[in-house]
Amino acid sequence: RSTLFPYTTLFRSSKLAVDFDLAMRKVNSIVDNATESTFKGLSAQVLALSKVMGIDAVQAAGALYQAISSGIPKESAVDFLAIAAKAAIAGLTDTKTAVNGLTTVVLAFGLQASETAKVSDAMFEAVKLGKMEFPDLSASIGQASNTAHALGISYQELLAAMATLTLTTGSTAADAVTKLSSAMKAIIHPTAQMSELLVMAGFSTGEAMLKTLGLEGSLKKLNEAAHGSTTVLEAA
Repeated sequence: RSTLFPYTTLFRSSKLAVDFDLAMRKVNSIVDNATESTFKGLSAQVLALSKVMGIDAVQAAGALYQAISSGIPKESAVDFLAIAAKAAIAGLTDTKTAVNGLTTVVLAFGLQASETAKVSDAMFEAVKLGKMEFPDLSASIGQASNTAHALGISYQELLAAMATLTLTTGSTAADAVTKLSSAMKAIIHPTAQMSELLVMAGFSTGEAMLKTLGLEGSLKKLNEAAHGSTTVLEAA
């Protein structure tokens, strides 16, 4: 008698059934207080989701593992996976890439998993307004997320600044996030040149400027003070 999960009749081959079973048991291994009942319940949910969304069930199981191992609660993980799968389809990428970007923002900014849909919408808005693709944004945003959150900058502000920078300078998402990360660090720990620019912009500290103007406003003000010099973004 087969020991495979009973839903294996939904697969085209026994190999896919075995691969899915192994992938879901890997998921079950990182779930707190997991039981065979937990395994079967999560497996059924992932299979149902993969059927509805038209995505590979084995890859979906791998993405679920990535989400839970990153810190998404088990209770919210399948709903999170559904949002990531939609983002992956819309962004012409794979579910794991979408999970990576969404978990990065959700966790770095201390958000609840229930806010994932808003994060996904904000990321696609940034893609729409800027010159970048969703996979590139997803892969690169982590470089600046923790710094932005520590400075009280919202993920919406960070995404908007990335979109503006890619649009106005032709930077890739990766280049934009590198420049923004450097700029944020330079504003908070200013060099002599940056300190002069802060004073010229009318602020005694970078923290005060960010609190008053936000990220995009601060960068615009500094660029005005520097007479349009782009070196402001590379002053860290």
